[in-house]
Amino acid sequence: MNKLQITNCTAIKEQTNMYEVKFSDGNEYIFNYDEIIKYALYEGSNSIAYDYNNLIFCTNVDRAFEKSLSFVLLRARTFAEVRKKLTEMEFEALVIEKVIEKLFEYKYIDDFDYCVRYIRTKNKLKYVSIKTLEFELGQKGVDNDMIINCIEECEIDEYSNAREILRKKSKNIDCIDNKIKQRLERLLYSKGFGFDVIKVVMEERILNDED
Repeated sequence: MNKLQITNCTAIKEQTNMYEVKFSDGNEYIFNYDEIIKYALYEGSNSIAYDYNNLIFCTNVDRAFEKSLSFVLLRARTFAEVRKKLTEMEFEALVIEKVIEKLFEYKYIDDFDYCVRYIRTKNKLKYVSIKTLEFELGQKGVDNDMIINCIEECEIDEYSNAREILRKKSKNIDCIDNKIKQRLERLLYSKGFGFDVIKVVMEERILNDED
């Protein structure tokens, strides 16, 4: 089989550092200067070991990777967030998955690391429930099993967190009053704490009031 040849490489006047390359199989494509150098796309040369489709695939992976770098360096991202961003930029699925592999390989993205950092930061700034963490990380596209593993890794103490919220919200308040008790229970429930946690911390708070 004949190797793919470059039959013409012409600079595009209207676009700086962009070149129209024509191939011996009749295809043509626009490359930037760096791509011309990387793939040796000079007129009369063989395009290395690439066939046309593979060349375009590799070029699009390079482009998508460059686009993704500015996105992931701005702040930490999940695999799903990168996938969504590149999909919005209209890169094809196979290109996106290859880019995600590269980003993970070079340690730009890592869902487990992201989850652990997110959970620890969130728990430090706010006293959160496991349900809230599961929901927020799920919204970011993190796999549910990974979320559970990361929460276990971080050893979230829901009882302690619920007590702290209750302490802050019930200063100088008599929790024996039924209406106040129900209001505080609703508050804890709205923050994702389960009935078992709420029951324990409310009983502790009421006992303190009675003392």
